Amino acid sequence: VARVEDAADEVAFALMVDDGEAFSLNELTRLVYDPFPARLTIAVEGQVLEAVGFLAGADFFERPPVDAWNVLRSLEGRWISPDLVTAAATPGPDDVQPDPDVLVLASIPRRYFTPPDAAEVESAIVAGLVPEEMLRLVWRPPPAAEANAEESVDWLTVMANAETSVPD
Repeated sequence: VARVEDAADEVAFALMVDDGEAFSLNELTRLVYDPFPARLTIAVEGQVLEAVGFLAGADFFERPPVDAWNVLRSLEGRWISPDLVTAAATPGPDDVQPDPDVLVLASIPRRYFTPPDAAEVESAIVAGLVPEEMLRLVWRPPPAAEANAEESVDWLTVMANAETSVPD
């Protein structure tokens, strides 16, 4: 247990901002590897037909950030499950870190596979820092209510009138 705690602490400390530093490792990986570091969230009304490169939420889709923390979370289950490092810590200030529920963690069935070597872990992390090449979200809007249909604007007529009102 002490070895797991020490390893988890090392990873958590690596993701924090060191004294005298401006950025954490997580922020630096986002700045270096994420070509679109702003948060992108799309609220969708209607039926989603296709979503590529987005994470689904409740009535919205979000582009996942490319950073060290999300790469670590994506490795959950590859070599060990549950991953106590990502289960016990979240990125953020120390004073808002939730205390892990040890009873819940202890009740989760454990699985482990052949331990990786350092090169395999490094390769998986680097591969995880490659962002999706394409983001695509296709949806069909909900049908307009009949009451709104009578009030809707006939855009073809508006455009035709605008065209005829332009002087030669």
